[in-house]
Amino acid sequence: MAALMRWGDGMPVPRIVDDAVAISRVHDVLNRWAPLTVVQGLQGAGKTTQVVLWLRELSSRPSLAWIDAGEGPSVDDVIAQLPQRRADGRAVVVIDDADRLAAGDVERLLTLLCRHHDVHAIVISRAPTSLDREADGRVQMERVTAGDLMLRPDEIADLASRVRAPLSVHECDRLARKLGGWAAPTRMVLDAHQDADGEPPLTRAERYVQEAVLQSPAGAGEQQVLMELALADCLTHRLIRDVLAERAQGAIEALEAEAYTHVRYHADDVELRIPHVVRRVLRRELMDRQPDAACRMHERLAAWFERNHGPGYELHALRHAHAAQAWTLLESVWSRSGAHLMTRWPVEVERVLRDVPIALLTRRPSIAVLRDALAAGRSELTAIRAEYVRMSSQVAPSNILSMPPEDMLIVGTGRMMGLRQRGLVSEAAAWAERLEVTMERAPEARGPGADVVSWFYLQRAVIALLQEELGNALRWLQRAWHDGGGDAGTAASIAGGLALVSALNGWTEESLAWQARSPAIAGSGQETEVLSRAAAQVVAADRVQAAGAEPPDLSEALGEYGPLVVYAATRWTLTFGPRGRVIGLLDRIRQVRASGAPALLARAEAEVLIAAGRAHQALRLIESTDREVRPLLDVPLAWIHLLSGDPATAGQVALAATFADDSAVSDRVETMLVAAIAIEQCGDQAAAADAFDQAVAMAVASGIWRPFTLPDRRLVENCMRGLGRELPPEGKVRVSDVVPTYPEQVAVVTLTPRERQLVTLLPHEVSRERMADSMFVSINTIKKQLATLYRKLGVTNRADALTRLAALGMLAAGSGEARTRRPRTDVPTARVRTSHART
Repeated sequence: MAALMRWGDGMPVPRIVDDAVAISRVHDVLNRWAPLTVVQGLQGAGKTTQVVLWLRELSSRPSLAWIDAGEGPSVDDVIAQLPQRRADGRAVVVIDDADRLAAGDVERLLTLLCRHHDVHAIVISRAPTSLDREADGRVQMERVTAGDLMLRPDEIADLASRVRAPLSVHECDRLARKLGGWAAPTRMVLDAHQDADGEPPLTRAERYVQEAVLQSPAGAGEQQVLMELALADCLTHRLIRDVLAERAQGAIEALEAEAYTHVRYHADDVELRIPHVVRRVLRRELMDRQPDAACRMHERLAAWFERNHGPGYELHALRHAHAAQAWTLLESVWSRSGAHLMTRWPVEVERVLRDVPIALLTRRPSIAVLRDALAAGRSELTAIRAEYVRMSSQVAPSNILSMPPEDMLIVGTGRMMGLRQRGLVSEAAAWAERLEVTMERAPEARGPGADVVSWFYLQRAVIALLQEELGNALRWLQRAWHDGGGDAGTAASIAGGLALVSALNGWTEESLAWQARSPAIAGSGQETEVLSRAAAQVVAADRVQAAGAEPPDLSEALGEYGPLVVYAATRWTLTFGPRGRVIGLLDRIRQVRASGAPALLARAEAEVLIAAGRAHQALRLIESTDREVRPLLDVPLAWIHLLSGDPATAGQVALAATFADDSAVSDRVETMLVAAIAIEQCGDQAAAADAFDQAVAMAVASGIWRPFTLPDRRLVENCMRGLGRELPPEGKVRVSDVVPTYPEQVAVVTLTPRERQLVTLLPHEVSRERMADSMFVSINTIKKQLATLYRKLGVTNRADALTRLAALGMLAAGSGEARTRRPRTDVPTARVRTSHART
């Protein structure tokens, strides 16, 4: 035993090499100067080295005693000297090999630490000691674990440079993975790296690690339990108690007695972490000596992970079932969590599924499809998804519908996505309906797992979005979320979808809440980003707050979400500009029109045309649109009538759109504002004031101020002045920050069906007589209709009319009118009058 010495009297401490690397996290613990600091680690972990390095680097020189508990008889002599030898204020007592400390010395040392707060004890041991247990609750204690002592790749690189070992960064990473950062074997490799004639350094180092791990103080029975528990990917007290039953308590004590075990306390359980390198040694030892015991333990662990819920438990269950070759159990795990496993851990799952038996692939076709998709995708989630859709689309529909429910939904959803991506949205919706009907009729008591069902509902909701069925989209997304939400990526996509549906409905607060939730879910992918970004752009435009979202970027491929992305980008650009990009959006709108969302895109195109002063083209677009999607287009139609000087019609259209069943909140604010302006121009001040107040009240409640930025400022100001109203402060700030979207006035030429028929004939230089023959009217009627047409166009002859029609873009629209007859060129001289000839 070394006597107590001042720093200047010499260093009664073990000698270490000069090029050792100090580990900052270890020194941080020692620098806390706790009364008792415990440093635990296996042989060769660098415990003594780090304590010596810390002592060398101290700026002050405390009194020091270094005690080797395996050689010294007692600490009494050292304790007796401490009160007289602390002139510098601190004393450090280092007890090496403390697991051999006598019981009497433990009590005397603790008494010393309780009485003298300037004495600091550092206990170095390979395993927990009686000092640890006795000190708990009596003195403040800090702990340096085996994990703290392990060298990290950057520290290995630092050590390699000190010993002049030519290691690359990649080799340092590989060394850290192979040896776990164990100090002594790592140094062994670095020292031997320059000796090409010796045994390969990595082999010797791995043997050193193996011997150090297996030289455990545990007995043979405890060693057996440790090897079995090392098979588990995740160890907790609850797992050990459930799996080992009556042997559990002894196993927990044996495991916690090992220096390499790191204990973490949770709310309702205790997690025990074993370093990877130690687990590898123990697993290999068990597999070599007792493969049957290892197989049985794998199967028990797989069953436990399948029954319980926790982070990564599905993957643990799959791995253990595969290791035990328990194919029935693996099939059960796949049925419950196949889709989640594929999207969350594609690389690990592909490795597990490489060598499953053919019989299992026959029973579960989805395993074969996803395994091949994982292999072809090369761990890139986008590529894996594309392969999954392609392979699923190659399976015959009848074969899919005859699969077990889990496989049917996995493969069937892939086929549904393939139809949707090819633009066959209606066919995809019909296929989804067939899948759900077949699933409901399935005789199996146990249906698909929640993650598979959530994945199916999510993809079905996307179809509803592209079909502009916001109510159905909301219903499917809510079912997907409440059915469990699937894996993290699926849950994030569901949240993104709910954010977009809420935004399109004008529920800005709900949309913002889902937007905040979506990226917070681990595993968010490209689908989530697209949906969340589109939702953010719609909400930012409605609230007139550009800081709420990223500016749209339509330069890259849009994919199947193109219609939704383009609509959101149009809404953003019309609100915040730049105005030079507005016309450019028309090409994108027309490019993705066939992919879905026809009404949304038609509305976006109409709004762009109005903003560009081409209201006549917007009117033709609206009138040529299918009646089923016309209610959504009544909003821009009301603006066209208002800006073209027809407030009476504008008010009627706006009020009808306001009270439509599927009208969004943002649309109601907009149409109510149009109605207020139109009614005020018609002279009904009381009704106009009521409509304006309702528009402002809805804007305040929803935060949607975009409608007030659409018309020219003077139009709104004149209305407010006439009604004696003004916007609240928040509205004034929002509206004043942006440039109005629409011009103050627009020119619209409204033609009757007969006039449109005349427009189709004008470019062909058809005479008035031939026009009368083809339209079954008299020459005088043709003269009157031509005069009315010229007056509407503001011209006096056919040539000027053609020029004006071309400028308005009405020639093509007029010639394409579906409701007119094609001009006849073979009309006989004698005409037969019919009851419907005149209009």
